[in-house]
Amino acid sequence: RVVDDIYNSDAMLREYEDLRRSPREPGCPFERVILALQFWSDATQLANFGTAKLWPVYMYFGNQPKWARSRPDMHACHDIAHIPSLPDSFQDFVCEQRGFPADARLKTHCRHELFHAVWRILLDKDFIKAYKHGILIKFPDGTVRRVYLRIITYSADYPEKVLIATIRNLGTCLYPRCLVQRHQIRKLGLQVDAKFRRFSRRIDDDNRRYLLKRARHFIYSCRKSVASTWVQALLRPNSLVPTINAFSFCLSSLGFSYFDMLCSDFMHEFELGEWKTLLTHRIRMLFALGEDRISKLDERLAPLASSKQ
Repeated sequence: RVVDDIYNSDAMLREYEDLRRSPREPGCPFERVILALQFWSDATQLANFGTAKLWPVYMYFGNQPKWARSRPDMHACHDIAHIPSLPDSFQDFVCEQRGFPADARLKTHCRHELFHAVWRILLDKDFIKAYKHGILIKFPDGTVRRVYLRIITYSADYPEKVLIATIRNLGTCLYPRCLVQRHQIRKLGLQVDAKFRRFSRRIDDDNRRYLLKRARHFIYSCRKSVASTWVQALLRPNSLVPTINAFSFCLSSLGFSYFDMLCSDFMHEFELGEWKTLLTHRIRMLFALGEDRISKLDERLAPLASSKQ
């Protein structure tokens, strides 16, 4: 078996098998198919000097081959939303209400709330209806099929994965998909680590939602601080935050677990992370040995650059 794209991946095949086993819509004779949705989001600084920034959300259809999705001239990328930042008047508003400005914890909580408020607008009743009952679409071959939306992947860097998963940034359990703790990171790559990750997966279950409900009750009904011991005693063990997750709120009743959609981001996690750090360190070593070593490196890498063109 060869796996080379989203449409022949395990996740896609599982979704199709689940759909095939589910009951049909009453009186619907049409073939049922999956429309794989892939989301990306990345906050971008627009200027080297200044605070202008943009936070777009992109969507691709996984049914298209990856070579088409990677070409700008195919227009396969759909710009579906832009996430706003907290307004400049936010601190003034907090001062009017509380008498003193917001601390870092409160601002972080409000950013989480704002992010998921945008997603609750996107995951509206029409989206949920298409997710549950499908929509009839006439394909270019003239065949009408019932298309069911399915979220397969959401790719982002670590700070945004923290927002999506509604967990604490670099908390005790710092991974978005499992409950591995900080002191267990040293076991990375061992068999015991892989086994623990499988058995300690984060699950969007009733227990998580109950803890969240209790924490929000303390904040909004009992007027406790986000950083209070009342709230942290409930959420800190699993590094949760007191924000209602939009994906859980809208899609958990349909069997969707938002933790499973968070995929590895090779660019952010390796190319712009470990590999860039390693390359920068090697270049500094060459500078320390003499500038002629840098010229030698450029000479060796020049043919590689020309071959890519």
